[in-house]
Amino acid sequence: MKTFSLMIILLAFGCSSAPQKSTRGVIQGQSYAGKHIKIDPSQAKTTVVVFLSATCPCSNSHIPALASLRKNYPNIQFIGIHSNADERAATGKAYFEAARLGFPVIRDSETKYAKQFGAVQTPHAFVLNADGEILYQGAVTSSSVAQRAEHNYLQDALNDISAGRQPATSQRKTLGCYITLKE
Repeated sequence: MKTFSLMIILLAFGCSSAPQKSTRGVIQGQSYAGKHIKIDPSQAKTTVVVFLSATCPCSNSHIPALASLRKNYPNIQFIGIHSNADERAATGKAYFEAARLGFPVIRDSETKYAKQFGAVQTPHAFVLNADGEILYQGAVTSSSVAQRAEHNYLQDALNDISAGRQPATSQRKTLGCYITLKE
């Protein structure tokens, strides 16, 4: 009975593991603009990977902040990943084309990248250096509604990195809708 209860608890919480320290490899897929996107973190000093949802109000409230960050950090490579298995591709296409983030969003229909990064909720941001080391991961801001945020965690991390420093905080709890992974 104890084993069964433990299995239920692990399934309910997604069998989450310790935060990733690094990730290697190219991120590629079809963007909602219809282009094949290939992002190689080793080809840029810094890459921001952010997991987004087309239907999550928390993720949606952060779209203007993310578009602004992209504009304010032109030397940093950005990519969005849409990994929710329960969101239709047509919904994502319509949403992300209208969002005009200024960076590509790819569809991760098999939730491969969400699993690889250990992404849990949307939005969930990861900042990588050229070696694939995760310098920051977690929330974009201190609130699930960006307009109510007192702190801009992702911006703080990017400011530190741009100044040649490690981020003062390397991890923040994500605040948003859970990513539905494909089995």
